[in-house]
Amino acid sequence: LAGLDEVVEDIESSGSDNNPWRNFDVLRLLLKDRLDWDSDTPVFVIDKEKCLKGEKSPCSNRTSEIIGPLEVQSGEIFDSFAKVWKEENDPLLIKKEQLIESFWDEGFGHILNT
Repeated sequence: LAGLDEVVEDIESSGSDNNPWRNFDVLRLLLKDRLDWDSDTPVFVIDKEKCLKGEKSPCSNRTSEIIGPLEVQSGEIFDSFAKVWKEENDPLLIKKEQLIESFWDEGFGHILNT
């Protein structure tokens, strides 16, 4: 944890801005506020917007998807981002499968699966 304290100090001394954590909400919660991993606090929020023809942003069809610690732990985060960030050959889903094979489903018991 001592190394993490240095990261906190570096971020807080890194600019002339009043709020150096402005773009790092999740890091602030984990590193500075020491929020528990299994809390209900969102890790990411994906805001989606679909505009009708001729409609300009902000559009009437707006939704949000909350990615919490459980979705990160289970790998569902890759599925959620793959639906929004569409790329040829689904690299996020390939990465999820690689992690499952090499990390989650390893012969040695994985702490997140227990």
